[in-house]
Parts: sequence; C-alpha cells; structure tokens
Amino acid sequence: MADFNEFIAVDLETTGLNASTDEIIEIGAAYFVNGELKETFSELINPDRSLSPEIVELTGITDSMLINEGGDFIDVLSRFSEFIEGKTLVFHNGAFDTAFLKKSIPGIEKSFLDTKILYRSLYPFKDSHSLRNLSSFFDIVNENPHRALSDAITTGGVMTNLLKVRYHIAGPLADKLRLFCAYWGNDAMKQFFDIPITPDMDAEISGKYIPPGKVPPSRLLSGKAKSGKWEEDICACFDEDGIFASDFPKYEQRQSQVDMASDALEAMRDNLFLIAEAGTGTGKSFAYLLPAMLTSLNGEQIFISTR
Repeated sequence: MADFNEFIAVDLETTGLNASTDEIIEIGAAYFVNGELKETFSELINPDRSLSPEIVELTGITDSMLINEGGDFIDVLSRFSEFIEGKTLVFHNGAFDTAFLKKSIPGIEKSFLDTKILYRSLYPFKDSHSLRNLSSFFDIVNENPHRALSDAITTGGVMTNLLKVRYHIAGPLADKLRLFCAYWGNDAMKQFFDIPITPDMDAEISGKYIPPGKVPPSRLLSGKAKSGKWEEDICACFDEDGIFASDFPKYEQRQSQVDMASDALEAMRDNLFLIAEAGTGTGKSFAYLLPAMLTSLNGEQIFISTR
C-alpha cells in the first residue's frame, strides 16, 4: 500500500491544450513529507516554437525566457524522472498532465492522485473544482498562479488538507467513496480511502472542511434548471469542461445524451416509468448509469438489466 504521507505534487505549463500537437514549456514539482514541503523541482523547456499571446498572458512566460533559460526537453525530462522516482505523484486534473508526460514516461498515467477528482468526490455540492477555488477553500495562497512550481506547491497544500479530511468523514460516506475509488482505473486512487492514519500525521483540521455525513440530494448540487427538471448537475457532467471531457480527450458533447440522462434522473427521483428510444451514437449507457449512480448515493437501490 502506498504511503500517501509522502508525495510529489506536479504541474505543467504547455504551449496549448492538445497533448498530440502542443509541447511542455515548464515543469514544477514539490516534494511533501507529512504535510511539509521538503524539496522542489522547477525547469523551463525550450519548445523551439513561438508562444501564442494567450499563453504568454496566462503564464507570464515569454519566448525570450525559454530561449535563454529553457533546457532541452530530453535532458529536463531525465532530471524530472530522477526527482519523482519511486514517489506517489499528485496532480490537479491529472488526465491533462499525464497526457503530455506519458509519451516520455510510460506508465505515469497508471498511478497518481488527483486533487480535482478527490475534492469533487468529497464536496460534490461545490460549484467549481478549479485549483484557484480549491486553494481558496483551504485558505492556501498561490503566490504565482499558472506557473508550474507555484501551482505544484498549491496542489500539494490541497492534497495535505484532503489527506486530513479523509480521517474525519462519516463512515457511510467513506464506504461509498471507497467503493467509488475501487472502480477507478488508477492504482493510487483505488487506495486513497483505505490509507491508515499514522502517529506522525497531524489530522487536526477546521470543522468547516469536514464533508457532510451523506452525499446531498442531486438537486442541491447545482440548483434547479429552467426546464423544471433537476438536471443542472447532470448537464454539468456532460459539458465540454465536465467530468467526461476531462477524462476522455476526444469527448464530444451530445445533446441527445444530456436529454436522456436528465429524463432518466427525473424518472428515478420521482418513481416514474420512462421508455426511451436511443439510436446508435446517443451514449445511452452513461445516460442511464450516471443518473443511477447519483440516485443510489442517496440511499436508493438501483437495479439495471440489459440485453
């Protein structure tokens, strides 16, 4: 079992959002032991291309900085690989970062902790799961947002708090989250809710951070949609920046899938009968599985039969 009291938080800055065509321009990593920052790694990488004005504005990184201070990609990745060797890795929205790193570090996508997913699991009633909002929630100051090292240190601070929160959640919720993570396709995430508390871990945390004893009703997560259905949280899942888009790089939003999911959720919540005809390409599996999961989290038993 992994020792999550010791981990390395990692963040990247890139030339864009497409791991197939864009490049890494900065790697930041922060090594934490029992909640204390022990060591850091921070290097720029020269991508041999000009940055877009949007990236320069967002990060503050300029072409001249990369030319004068940026290292060779292979050399930097070699040093980074040595720095993280044998350690548990932590990302915020790890699907994005590992999509860039796995080309040079095979297998890195198979085991890591993701603060975005863990926060979303522990606090499903929160409207946003951005690093900025997480750091604000935990009263962490990000000294230099959108620079890799500062974001990595902030991510490490968030993870330190999530580890503490883990020991204060109510038993029923912990059991459900453990079951959720057991099906997560990531070795580290599968173990997060099974980690033992150790004498050297300070688990004291403010009461405002402790999640409720049960997952709140779906209708309280995001509010009621204009149509009168409790669908807004379902719609958010299928958004272009929702949970599916973050985990599936080629995900495309389909309105028919959103409509079916909304109707399925309404039927399950209101004990109605629903007959839906969904053609090929609708995405019907997720359209009924996601509402079923949300409904079951509130204590309802759901049975699914397919043919």
